[in-house]
Amino acid sequence: MIGIARYSAFSEVGSVEPLQARTLATIFVAAVILRLSNLLSIEDVQLTAFIEDSSLYWSGAQAWLDSGYFSVRKETGFIPETERVPLYFLFLMAFHWVFEAPLWPVLLSQISIDAGSCVVIASIGGLLSRRVGLVAGLFAIVWPNFIIHSSLILTESLFIFLLCLCLYFCARFLADGRMQTAFFAALFCGAAMATRPVVQFLPFAMAFAAPFIVRRHGGKNLLAAGTGILVLVVSFAPPSPLILRNLNIYDSPALTAQSGTHLLYWITSRTISLRDGTPFEEVTQVLNDKLLAHAEKRGMDIAKQDPFTLSRMRTELALKELSALPPGLLARAWVQGGFVNLMAPAISIEPRLRSMSRASFYNTPGDGLFERVGAFISRNDPVYVGWTIVGIVSSVLGSLLVLYGFYRLCQARWWAALFAALFVVYFLLITGPVTSPKYRMPMEPILVLLQAIAFVCLAERFRRRDEG
Repeated sequence: MIGIARYSAFSEVGSVEPLQARTLATIFVAAVILRLSNLLSIEDVQLTAFIEDSSLYWSGAQAWLDSGYFSVRKETGFIPETERVPLYFLFLMAFHWVFEAPLWPVLLSQISIDAGSCVVIASIGGLLSRRVGLVAGLFAIVWPNFIIHSSLILTESLFIFLLCLCLYFCARFLADGRMQTAFFAALFCGAAMATRPVVQFLPFAMAFAAPFIVRRHGGKNLLAAGTGILVLVVSFAPPSPLILRNLNIYDSPALTAQSGTHLLYWITSRTISLRDGTPFEEVTQVLNDKLLAHAEKRGMDIAKQDPFTLSRMRTELALKELSALPPGLLARAWVQGGFVNLMAPAISIEPRLRSMSRASFYNTPGDGLFERVGAFISRNDPVYVGWTIVGIVSSVLGSLLVLYGFYRLCQARWWAALFAALFVVYFLLITGPVTSPKYRMPMEPILVLLQAIAFVCLAERFRRRDEG
């Protein structure tokens, strides 16, 4: 291993003892206390817990309970739910079934789940060294994005917990190359996919990498190939009932009909908005008018199309619009989107602070990122802007720690650093020009770990300097 002896922040491969159960229990309890304190400090939980898609999940869980299948309630009755995947609905449905007033039980459960994520992140860090594991756990306890989302009716807390378990077993698989470890990594990846479809391409990357990892640990070719196949099969087992339903009803193997909406009304709209400096909503309306005109030319009534046909129509128009844009603009849109998603302060989406916002960043006109940021700041509440600036400064400092932690990880465990980098790049590419701190959530476990590595390495460096 490259230069392991020089970096005492890392332990020798195979020599790391797991963090003690007492330490992990302390991390869990501390995380619960902090998240519960945040929840109790909210004056109107009913108001702040429901933002963005919260009502969709909440009513969808009740609709499933009432109808007996994964559905959405319409004026004419129940129809299959096609915009989301089912696991978070099942999670909420259990509370709707047991409790007459399920909101607080759901939020308390999410707090426990998020505290569990802190424990898993600490355990991943513990695979590098006990100190990295301990610091990673402490960082995860106070991580704003985790705390904020634990008090919201959104998929993030459950999704991140499952994704952290997937990451833990991926890290174990990198170290031992065992088929059993790959099985659990794939299983939790599949469960995460059944919570949010954003990870639906990860199993293919994992299946591609698995044979090389098995061979690296001395496994035979047959075992290596079998592990790759196993990863694919197990990953798609949790969402397979949904896939079969969509094939049976809509003749589509897609998990949801949301991809066309996302590609046309978010990816394409944001990119064109960046080019023209036009507010997001105006661009979205223009694209929707084009879709209606396109359907009319083909003699199709938009209102009568099934969700997956409509998604394909939106995808076709989005690809046509994107292909007409200069490659340089597309690259700039993705780079700027990645920059904002990594730097955007989580505090800016905190419901109590968000209620002070007078302007939407998406709908703020401006030529380029910095002009739009300037206009957004000038139009907004000074208190909101102040907290946002504090958050941005914290994000910049945190990003510097991430870069340093990645540098040190490259020196000590280059294969782990490669995995971490590819994991972050995957989500940056998927998200593209669509920006919000919530889109950083899947990357947060890796960012926490890299900051922990940086902190431990810097502390070790200062300690040696003082001793010298």
